[in-house]
Amino acid sequence: GTQNAPSARAPSTFHKLPLGGTFFNKREFASIAEKHESNGEKRLILTTLALGDDDNIADFVIKSAQNWLYHLHNVGRAHNAIIIGVDARTCDILIANQVPCFIDHMTTAWLRDPSIGYMPGGRQGVIKWYFTEVLLDLGYDVLYMDTDTVALHDPFYHWDEKAKYEYDFQALSDYAGITHNRPWDKLKRDCQLYNVGGPDPSDMPVLLCASTGLFYLRATNAGKVFAKAMVETITAEPQTWEAKHAQKVALSFTFGEASSDILMVRLLDVAKFSNLGIYEERARKKMGTNQLIALHCGLMVTSYKSMKLASLGKWNPMGWNYEVLENFSVEGGYLVNPDSAKIAQVVPVK
Repeated sequence: GTQNAPSARAPSTFHKLPLGGTFFNKREFASIAEKHESNGEKRLILTTLALGDDDNIADFVIKSAQNWLYHLHNVGRAHNAIIIGVDARTCDILIANQVPCFIDHMTTAWLRDPSIGYMPGGRQGVIKWYFTEVLLDLGYDVLYMDTDTVALHDPFYHWDEKAKYEYDFQALSDYAGITHNRPWDKLKRDCQLYNVGGPDPSDMPVLLCASTGLFYLRATNAGKVFAKAMVETITAEPQTWEAKHAQKVALSFTFGEASSDILMVRLLDVAKFSNLGIYEERARKKMGTNQLIALHCGLMVTSYKSMKLASLGKWNPMGWNYEVLENFSVEGGYLVNPDSAKIAQVVPVK
């Protein structure tokens, strides 16, 4: 919803953020999370990264992470973002390119099967949901954002407050439609999740068509149970893309049994949170794009993503500078650098 810019700034603590590190247990990870939190908000941005063996894709991953942080910084949220690498090599290369990255050694105690790393669900899919679960357990609401997402406005500050407390899981729509009018006869045709990332789409008669590249998950009982179930499901069936698992698992918790918690689910407004193809289609039809908060390059060939973002003026990996995170404070919608007289005010979406 539309909110007014804050008129006052409350005192807050300045933190010095590390460029990266290694953690072995929940206590150490909790310390990292606490350093990335602002003013007791209890909400964080999470992403996981794997560079892989393809040099071209690895180069894009590095640059997209820089671009992701650049745009998050522009809306005052880069300091709230935690990047977890699937292995030491990933973090070493990211850190060398000024991208903060934390090496996960928590999951190695139970995630031992090396073959899972080569499955569609893969190690990245497991740790994505595992650390979502851990953050929820620590009391943080989680905004998960793939690094091929561009934040155009503060995704926390412009959040729909009513919806935030009514829904546990809110995800970007992967339905290939410019509105939320999704007739059943078009759903299977226009939901691309049916056609990618798994062996057989026929085992999914019902789909939310919810992206797991951009979603909010609240630290409610239902949210925690959902995240835990995702970890267990991906680990048991790594041959299926984790986004497909999420459709079934989320729906399975949308009805209750006895006193069990019900997972309240919805798709985000495509006028505010959109895949790039839908954004372009809405722009072509003059449906208005000025409310856009986050733009995701989902379901798109990797080599096209940077080119598409550049054509929109949203590709600037060279604009990222880690030094902006060395000291920071966020006070009621303002980003304050104690070493600079500049104060960047978050501008409300009209």
